[in-house]
Amino acid sequence: MSATAWLWAHLSFALLLGGALMPLARRLELPARGREFVYGLAALLSLLPWQGVDLAGRLLAVSDFLSVPTLLLLALHAGWSVERLPRVSRRQRGALLLLAAGSGLVLYVLVLGRFAPDAYLPGYFRDMALLVAALAAVAWIAGLWLVALALLGALAAWQGGLLESPNLWDYLTDPWLVPFALWWGLDALRSVAKRPQRVGQISPEEDQRRDP
Repeated sequence: MSATAWLWAHLSFALLLGGALMPLARRLELPARGREFVYGLAALLSLLPWQGVDLAGRLLAVSDFLSVPTLLLLALHAGWSVERLPRVSRRQRGALLLLAAGSGLVLYVLVLGRFAPDAYLPGYFRDMALLVAALAAVAWIAGLWLVALALLGALAAWQGGLLESPNLWDYLTDPWLVPFALWWGLDALRSVAKRPQRVGQISPEEDQRRDP
């Protein structure tokens, strides 16, 4: 494993474990420094050996490398959690997760089904890289800088072979990202459905105040 791939695996483990522990940290009302310590502890645990392989390597054997969008979202979450980064708008996150859900579903449904067994094949060629670059340009023009950053980051990592994979799909999506994106989308739809429709409605208190 190359040095960059090793770093990628350990960073992924630390961000995943740290993010998973953040609800507990908030419940314990840990300050920002305390939450930083949680992420630092997660990074140290990633180095802990277990039957000849460190914990990050164990996770890698189960999940494979995380994609660039997943790593970017985890890093942003870590930055928000320790109060080092401002929160990204719901529109930015939603656009990235919508793209992740759509592309992941297309890839996995086609690959796992019998519709297009070669759906994974375009990831080996530069034609797909040009398409991703064009999508990044469109996203940037539309003001969706998080999508553009994720796409360009995936292209750069693929071009540099950071994950030792020659397929661009491995840098764009992963089995962790798609279920999370779908869950987020369903949760957002439920939130919209539960939101009270206030337009054109007057509460009883307001109605009484308006009476002469």
